[in-house]
Amino acid sequence: MLQNSKSNKISFVYFYSSGDRIPIIYSAIAGIKEFGKDFEFLAVTDPSKLTMHQLNIERLPALIGGLPTEQDPKTKEDVM
Repeated sequence: MLQNSKSNKISFVYFYSSGDRIPIIYSAIAGIKEFGKDFEFLAVTDPSKLTMHQLNIERLPALIGGLPTEQDPKTKEDVM
């Protein structure tokens, strides 16, 4: 989700509870067309406990960013 080699974009994921709303500033920034070339913005409602544990999220809401991975030109596999 956060390491994106196919789109080569910087990802931002906003995790929140279903009783909350996505902040208007996040929605506004995500809606700016010029950012779509280099960034992707996602929002996840009620992430599972496993997802929260894997991403080290202690409480909601949380915002996590991820950088694109590079691919090895010979194998076309992601390089960490």
